[in-house]
Amino acid sequence: MPTSPTGANKAMPAALKQRFQTGFTLLELMVVVTIIALMATTVMLTMPDGKADSKKISTQKAQLAAVLRSLAQSSMLKQQWQGLYFEDQSYQSMIFSNSHWQLTPKTEAKQIPAEIPFLLLIDNQIIETGKATPEQQADILINPQIIISPIGLFNSFELRFGDEQLAEDSLSDPYAIL
Repeated sequence: MPTSPTGANKAMPAALKQRFQTGFTLLELMVVVTIIALMATTVMLTMPDGKADSKKISTQKAQLAAVLRSLAQSSMLKQQWQGLYFEDQSYQSMIFSNSHWQLTPKTEAKQIPAEIPFLLLIDNQIIETGKATPEQQADILINPQIIISPIGLFNSFELRFGDEQLAEDSLSDPYAIL
């Protein structure tokens, strides 16, 4: 077999040509797929889910249930009609005195966090709880949406929390059971 002046063979054997194949090995493909899966998982875990946190909803529900139970006990002790008035994202207790409803003295409106939407139903009808303009407030008397009798009974109401307003995220009478 002829050789070049330096002694190297110019013709490359077929076995060496097959060793230099193009493409990726299975191991390389699996590593890339694993890295993409890990990145996708990280992104999914850090993204917000777009709905109000169920822990915040259950906390708000428990707070309102405690307020309603407290008002029922106070109503029975004082033998006086009491109520809860909802406006926008807040609520405040009221008492019936001198033939009309008035805000309970020395109490402030409690805020419901803006990220927790809620829906109030009285006798299975949706009640609008938006903020009234000053002209509307001057024209109408403020009446509570939830009323508690002197014997501690509530009118028929239901408060639904969250965007989906599921049955487990609602608070209703009697006695604001969780």
